[in-house]
Amino acid sequence: MRSLPSHDLSHLWRRMDTVLQRTILRLRGSRVASPERDELTRTLISLPARLGGMGILSFEDCASRAFEASWVVSSTVLKTFIPDIAIPEDKRTQKERCAELFESQQSEMLQGLITFERILVVESASNLGRRWLSVLPTGPTLQMSDHEVSVSLHRRLLTYRKATYCGRCKLNATPPNDFIAHDDHCKSQYGIWTSRHNQIQKLWVKTLQRVEGIKVTKEPQIAGTDRCNDIRIEGGRQIGTAVQDYDLQITAISTKEAVTIAGQQPRNGFTSEKLVERAKDRLQEFLKRRVSDKVNNLPASSVDPVPMLPLLMSSGGFLEEKTECELRKWRRMIGNDAFDFMLRRMAVILVKARADSYQY
Repeated sequence: MRSLPSHDLSHLWRRMDTVLQRTILRLRGSRVASPERDELTRTLISLPARLGGMGILSFEDCASRAFEASWVVSSTVLKTFIPDIAIPEDKRTQKERCAELFESQQSEMLQGLITFERILVVESASNLGRRWLSVLPTGPTLQMSDHEVSVSLHRRLLTYRKATYCGRCKLNATPPNDFIAHDDHCKSQYGIWTSRHNQIQKLWVKTLQRVEGIKVTKEPQIAGTDRCNDIRIEGGRQIGTAVQDYDLQITAISTKEAVTIAGQQPRNGFTSEKLVERAKDRLQEFLKRRVSDKVNNLPASSVDPVPMLPLLMSSGGFLEEKTECELRKWRRMIGNDAFDFMLRRMAVILVKARADSYQY
């Protein structure tokens, strides 16, 4: 792409794009996208993962930009030997040229989506939400079945489910959010939610126990009560306090409350007009309310309790702001390699939990 002028090769690039897109749709399975959503599906496949897409970049879109960026570099070098050669005025790199295109495509796509679909794209674009795409099955804990990959692609490509009736909770699905993510808040899935929570809790304890100089306690009792938090860390100076309790909560963004909050106006002082930033703001607002509810529901204790920090994330991996900041402290404490492995494991756990309950 960087070596050939490709203005006359568009039909070949388009054919390669089509082959890749059809392959992704076969991996997704279940159904073929309706004609009116074909363009949306193509956009989501070709967008980078950090923008909510699949990261299968389009040859047709990127080829000309790759050549133009390459020509800028080449002409600059050749100027020494060929003084008359013209150097293009636009000296942007390939990354900069493509980034502008991708952001424009994402903005145009979001314009045509309903509010709930926008927050799904934001969730998919989050660090943890896109982490499963780069997981290599190097061990049993990182392996995903065909069904699990298919379910994840359904959600990432905003594919609506066929089933309009849930045989588990005996309720009819309500469009639009239930057609994509009913399984995230179906009351019959409580056992799956509990297992997902416990697996991540166990993963955190196992990872943190390897850090020298700190003591990690699983399910420490809240002083003066009969209730427990998930984890207690003692002696971790990196977290800014001698002792700290954490309590994990994984919540669905497809509930009626989440969708209602997502449709409200941004908070005072919010200035960005970008739809993606507005969706992030609304999603953070929902998670902050869940944090507030969790703190307010703590039992009254006659003894000064150990400080507790709720760690909240959506079922698709979008982290609440304070949770994200706290996990950055954990990264410094446990090291980059161990932390990255922990994130990959968390991503796979979230994928498997959704696949266990998904109805096509």
